[in-house]
Amino acid sequence: MRFRLPGKEIGLALGLIFFTAIFGWWSGRNAVLPDLLRPGLQVIQASVNHVVGFAASLGSFERLREENDRLHRELTSQRLALSGLTELRAQNARLTSLAGLAALPDFSAAPRLYAQVIGRTPDNWFQRLLIDKGRADGVILDSPVISDRGLVGKVVTVGLNTSLVGLLTDPDIAVSCLNQRSRAAATVSGQSSDLPVLRYLSPQADFRIGDLLVTSGLGQIFPKGIPVGRISRIEKPSHAIVPQISLLPSSNLDRIEEVRLLPPQKAEWPPSRLETP
Repeated sequence: MRFRLPGKEIGLALGLIFFTAIFGWWSGRNAVLPDLLRPGLQVIQASVNHVVGFAASLGSFERLREENDRLHRELTSQRLALSGLTELRAQNARLTSLAGLAALPDFSAAPRLYAQVIGRTPDNWFQRLLIDKGRADGVILDSPVISDRGLVGKVVTVGLNTSLVGLLTDPDIAVSCLNQRSRAAATVSGQSSDLPVLRYLSPQADFRIGDLLVTSGLGQIFPKGIPVGRISRIEKPSHAIVPQISLLPSSNLDRIEEVRLLPPQKAEWPPSRLETP
């Protein structure tokens, strides 16, 4: 086997050595060459510095972007936490007011049964509420339902874990009331609209715009003294014997979120049995 020298590699190496020697000799003999090459070398060096600086800037930008993303996530988390805290404080204020309103002497021994509004019936959107308490929680039929501002209605259907509440605007609900100012009696009932009306009035009854009506305690369901609403409109047609009077409920029936349930006025408490419709 014949041994062959790497001719191309040896030739390239010798060429580089020769060029280096000639360049070194020429540089020593002629100072013009470095001066001619200097501008090009400076441009190359500037380009290299620019590339290096740009790469460093990219690294800084990436770090800034990551830091910005982290701060954005933290800010979003803090906003959600603040929103939740604000909602809890508002709910606590409503429940505190609700508890104070329902502290009636006749029911001081009754448990405080609270419920969340979880829905409305599509066919009676402004007349019925669905709450998250039922027979398993001690709810009984006809239990008065109140908000932090006054009477809401009463329980009309009791399920195992939910119940249906008829509002003051429900035509099937009737509440015996007294005018707090004049002590005139009337019955508040719904009429399939957003405002209930007064029925069974005496022709001599004294009612004025702004009068507050409270429950009278008659009827064995609603305890006495719960705010029901204020008179918002009085009309007396020429052919009518008694005026037509509308009532603005004390409770904002469109925005109720929490309610409290009371036992019916004459109900056995605690109940020996649970009633169903």
